[in-house]
Amino acid sequence: MDVALVVVAYGLPFGTAPFESARRSLQPLTTYVFRHSTTPSVVAACERVATSPDVVYLPYGVNRGLANSWNEGMVRAFEWADVVLFANDDVEFADGDVDRLVATAAAHPEHYVVTCAGVELSRRERAPSLGYACFAMNRVAFDELGCLDQNLFPIYCEDEDHSRRAALAGLREANCPDTAVRHFGSAAIRGHPELDRQNRVTHAANFAYYQRKWGGPAGHERFRNPFDDPSLGPRIDPDRRHTPYGPGRDRTDHHIVAI
Repeated sequence: MDVALVVVAYGLPFGTAPFESARRSLQPLTTYVFRHSTTPSVVAACERVATSPDVVYLPYGVNRGLANSWNEGMVRAFEWADVVLFANDDVEFADGDVDRLVATAAAHPEHYVVTCAGVELSRRERAPSLGYACFAMNRVAFDELGCLDQNLFPIYCEDEDHSRRAALAGLREANCPDTAVRHFGSAAIRGHPELDRQNRVTHAANFAYYQRKWGGPAGHERFRNPFDDPSLGPRIDPDRRHTPYGPGRDRTDHHIVAI
C-alpha cells in the first residue's frame, strides 16, 4: 500500500507535532508540506520537517488557498499512491491512528473518502467524525470527482462542495471510528485578530459563491449540476482546476486575501 500525507502549514499551533505523530505509524508515508506562511515559527518548523528524505517541501509562503494546495498534493500523489491522507496543520495523531485510517481506506476502496473520529479540543468533546480536518481519500474520488473547487478560497466550503459533488456522483464516504486524532479547530483564526477579520469577508464570499453554484446553501441545494447547467458534471478536471467553470462563473476577487 502506497500512501501520501498532505499538510498545508499556515499556523502550526502544535509545531511539528502533525508530522512527527504521523511518522509514528507503521505505514511508510511520503509527506507533502505546503507552506502558506512567512511567520518565523512556521518557517522554522517546516524547514526542520523538510530535512527528512520522505518529505516533499513546497514553500510557497503565501495564502494561496487550501483547495489549491490540496489539489496540487492529490495530483502529485495519485501519480503513485493508492491512498492520500489530508490533515489540517492543527491536528495531532494518536499512536496507531494513521495505520487504522489507512487500513479502513484500503478495506473500502469504493468509498471516496474515509473520515475519522477524534477529539475537538476547542469544545473538549469527542467527535465521531472530524470531517475534512483529517481524512483519507481513495483513488475513486480522484477518478470520479477530480479536484476541489479552487473558487472557494482561502478556506471553508470546499469540503461541502466536494461532498455535494460526490453525492451527485453516487459516491459514499466511510468512517474510521476507533481513532483519537486531536483537532484544535480554526487555530490560526482564533489566534490572529486580523486574520479573523479577513475570514469574515472571505467566508461570506465563499458562502455566496456556493449558493450561486448550487442554488442554495449546503443541505438545501436546488441544482443537480453546477450553476444549473446540464453540460457540467460533478468532476473538475485536474488540468482545468485553476479555472474550472470559465468566465462569468469563476471568481476573480482574489484580492480579498491579503494575509
